[in-house]
Amino acid sequence: MVVSPMLTGELSLVEPGKRILKSTILTMNLDDGMQIRYTDAKRMGQIYYLESDRLDEITRVADQGPDVLDAPLNLPDFRAALKRYRGEVKGVLTRGQLVAGIGNAYADEVLWEAGIFPFRKVTRLSGEEVMRLHEATYRVPTDAATKLQEIFGADHPRKERKFLSVHGKSGSDCPKCGSVISSVKSRQRDTNFCRSCQPGTMFE
Repeated sequence: MVVSPMLTGELSLVEPGKRILKSTILTMNLDDGMQIRYTDAKRMGQIYYLESDRLDEITRVADQGPDVLDAPLNLPDFRAALKRYRGEVKGVLTRGQLVAGIGNAYADEVLWEAGIFPFRKVTRLSGEEVMRLHEATYRVPTDAATKLQEIFGADHPRKERKFLSVHGKSGSDCPKCGSVISSVKSRQRDTNFCRSCQPGTMFE
């Protein structure tokens, strides 16, 4: 079984008596009496049940890069992998082919930490910017995972984003410079960034 959760898919290990949410798509009963439930509020995810030798038929699995929480690519390999792309840097991060596991919110956080305009073309990034992007790509999600464990322990009962620096903080002060955090809606997703810390234009 392969689960591609996309934007809102989640797997939870629960007692069978726990209330079933409206967003529950699949329930699996385990031998010990517990249940694994898959919920997906936006119903964007997919679940595949197939022989292991057919995994390469699942496009998103075959195309995805190494997980961002696994051992990081070294800088030369990251730089070489980045050269395959021509689009906007945020789109490259969220596509999952360079590294897997960075969604819309954490792409905003990575790019803010790196000081890179989200709509900048990757072909326009300087060597210094690629170095900062590499460092932030791995540090931001790792730090977030540590923070979430501090908040919830081993159990993550809900999505927690109050501790993020820019995503979802439109109109708030930038933690670095105090400027107002901007919000741009593009391709049905919000992008939050600081125009002072991440200078750029849509035409770069």
